[in-house]
Amino acid sequence: MILIITYEVNKSDFLDFHCKYIFSLITLKKYIKYLYIVFSIVFFICFTIAFSMAIRIALICMIIAAFLTRNFLSNMYKRKVRRNLLRVFNSDIYKNTFSKTELLLTEKSIQIKTDYATKIFLWEAIYDLHLIDNYLIIRTLSDEIIYVSTSNTEHLKKISKLVEVIMNYSNLELNKNFPNDLKYKGYIFF
Repeated sequence: MILIITYEVNKSDFLDFHCKYIFSLITLKKYIKYLYIVFSIVFFICFTIAFSMAIRIALICMIIAAFLTRNFLSNMYKRKVRRNLLRVFNSDIYKNTFSKTELLLTEKSIQIKTDYATKIFLWEAIYDLHLIDNYLIIRTLSDEIIYVSTSNTEHLKKISKLVEVIMNYSNLELNKNFPNDLKYKGYIFF
């Protein structure tokens, strides 16, 4: 056994973290682009009708309405995403993420023990490593995502050792950005 780290992920901090970065995901960007295209087409049709009727006041009102609607829809969608993420994080799928977790590093694998399950991942199964804000994100080939909280100051040396060991055994580079192809189990953006 090389290293043991015990940590617990705070659900409200975790939710804030994901809400901060969720709009950088590729799937969500495609959906938002689709909404903007539809909204632009509707606006252009209304603009053409108003311009052909030579009603300048209607045109000004439409521009103001479009601006207000865009801001309203954007804020409403952000609240909806937050509410849906909270629902997903409260489900059984993420039960292991928020329980007390013990991370054990050995010569051949990384082992995660929680109150609910024990999982073992060989070094070859880890394909992605991200360190952003207060989280270390470890992704595996079996679509498992391990979130290690780095906000506990007494574990900083252990976490830096953890990163070093993972990089040595799995030959990965540490990314300092949010993974833009992250998938949430049980979450659909529409």
